Amino acid sequence: MAATLSQLDDEIVRGMAIGAVFTDYAGKINCLDFHRKEDLLVTSSEDDSIRLYNITSATLLKTTYHRKHGADRVCFTHHPSSILCSSRYNLESAESLRYLSLYDNRCLRYFKGHKDSFMSGSLDHSVRIWDLRVNACQGPFDTFLVGGDTAEVSDIKFSNDGKSMLLTTTNNHIYVLDAYGGDKRCGFSLESSPNVATEAAFTPDGQYVISGSGDGTLHAWNINTIQEVACWNSHIGPITALKWAPRRAMFATASTALTFWIPNSSSSN
Repeated sequence: MAATLSQLDDEIVRGMAIGAVFTDYAGKINCLDFHRKEDLLVTSSEDDSIRLYNITSATLLKTTYHRKHGADRVCFTHHPSSILCSSRYNLESAESLRYLSLYDNRCLRYFKGHKDSFMSGSLDHSVRIWDLRVNACQGPFDTFLVGGDTAEVSDIKFSNDGKSMLLTTTNNHIYVLDAYGGDKRCGFSLESSPNVATEAAFTPDGQYVISGSGDGTLHAWNINTIQEVACWNSHIGPITALKWAPRRAMFATASTALTFWIPNSSSSN
């Protein structure tokens, strides 16, 4: 299903279309993650499920349920059968972070949410890392001010080459910054949606940004020309999770359903 990633251009990005839809979730999808080297996708949902997909065949490989702790954030480790998962319930227990094997549905290790160090954000727009064992913070390593925007940052991502930073705010503004100096390269604004945090993502080459919006649309921008190159109907409402596959011409979006987007071959005919 998913083609190997080639050099992206405006025409390829504009021609993306839904190739598969999975609608059997009983709640909002909280998070999704692609494996860096294998053609696998994992999702976590408010229905307490963790699901593993093969993205080349667009097939569901496995579903496991985690009723005791729930499934909030999820990501692959280096091994394609192992993931890290944060809990939705019992957050004060010693099992709030779990290292799970999807091969045999076994917890390999529990981690307690650590309290001797933490990260804080402040009204002075700085982020600092603190250690409770000493009366001092580690950082801020740098402070970036993004124009006059005073909204909270809801998501931060880096491009694969580490040169660009993608900020999404609670009022649905998206900024691309130089990751070293903090200079603003470009910014975009979207429709807001109550109780839904918009997620944006870089393409693997770092040349495009894709994002959901509060009105149920998806958008793509070329960050070199600062032009919108595509706007699509998501067909599943406001997007709660979104990522582009690291090695494929494909991205995935999620709300209470999961969709795989691939190049539409008919668009080039």
